Amino acid sequence: MGYRSRSAIVVCALCALARAQSEFRVTDRAATAHRVAGLRLDGDRLRGESRSNADSGSAWSLPVRDLWTIEPLGIAAGNVTASSKAESFVQIRKGPRLFGSFVGAKSSSDGGTDGAQSTVLRFDMRFGGETEVPLRHVQAIRFGAKLPEVKPSSAESAQPATAPAGDEGFADACASPPKNRDLLFAIVSGKLRRVPCRVQRIENDAVIVERGQVEIDKVYGLVLAEISGIEAERRASDRRVVLRLGDRVRLEGELVSLDSARVGVQLDAGPVLRVPWTSIVDCELESERLVYVSDLELKEGSVAVGALGRVWPLLRDVGPGNRKLAIGNHTYRRGLFAVPPRTMVFGFPRRFDRLVGEVGMPVARIGSASLRFLAGDRPLCEPLHLQADGSVHPLSIPLGDAERITIELVVGPELDSGSRVVLGDLRLIAD
Repeated sequence: MGYRSRSAIVVCALCALARAQSEFRVTDRAATAHRVAGLRLDGDRLRGESRSNADSGSAWSLPVRDLWTIEPLGIAAGNVTASSKAESFVQIRKGPRLFGSFVGAKSSSDGGTDGAQSTVLRFDMRFGGETEVPLRHVQAIRFGAKLPEVKPSSAESAQPATAPAGDEGFADACASPPKNRDLLFAIVSGKLRRVPCRVQRIENDAVIVERGQVEIDKVYGLVLAEISGIEAERRASDRRVVLRLGDRVRLEGELVSLDSARVGVQLDAGPVLRVPWTSIVDCELESERLVYVSDLELKEGSVAVGALGRVWPLLRDVGPGNRKLAIGNHTYRRGLFAVPPRTMVFGFPRRFDRLVGEVGMPVARIGSASLRFLAGDRPLCEPLHLQADGSVHPLSIPLGDAERITIELVVGPELDSGSRVVLGDLRLIAD
């Protein structure tokens, strides 16, 4: 059974499971959560059937422009990167690794005169079937050739009769691509060889290099140099989304379709993927009307004072030890982790109406802090007094005409107690 047939069976099974559970938590930009079934994209609106207690069964809709996140309910996202060495993939420059088999290649009329730059590759993807990727946006490809098997020596007689050979550094080269020379990994005389070269183009049945060509069925992999291509430009769109898949894989691009079974997204590099909800942790709409404070740079006036004998770094989007940001039982994808005393000043890229999020302190034996939000010298709200008890304090603070915000954290009477403050999903909203 071919790769595409197996992929179709797996995707159909996953989609059937998604339709069976097909309930979602849809959160708008104001952080109001809606429980929805039968979710679908209809023009400029998301539609479905409400599953909220108050109006269960009634029609529900939300303008796409007001969307924040969508989370599938009732199923854990599967691992999408687990694979064997034999599985084919294409790795996008500065982007994700996409599993799928190489189908063929063609020349593009808009890629310039250079053969490699004008080549478009076709892949049968695990998610979404056949799609195209310009070679200039490709960092690495794992083709279909199998690693040759090696026979152990007599001293290794306890080992299997044959074992897979090493990949000659292919995996390492994918993680750290060469700067100036492409690397071709090919089966030569029954052994895998690593050959520095200059790839001129890729055809349906061969990789053309400066001194000849290698048949595709002899090519194990290809890693292109930094100078051999370019990163894809970010697509401008008011429907730009981020899909977070199992094991922290991120797909970013333009939303092209959405229903209860899958999400269609066109990546910046060109390929269109249709990802089943069974592989998705959540889907987030990116918008100029919503900016996370953790994405902003600290401005002049920011001060950090030592606590417990040291100055603790400001952590963005993670807690200590690279763990998730958390307050009690609440976890956050984005936000800040700070140890008072600290003053943080952030400038705004444009005008915003509100600061929204949740703040609090993780549970500890002792610890307290005061939190103030100011525009210049003007307080934006009353000071918040926090205790290290895991309590969550929602924020929705009008910003008026503020062009920057100052966040002051003052340690409580315990002084060097190691107080820790989490500002969860702290974001600026333009209504």
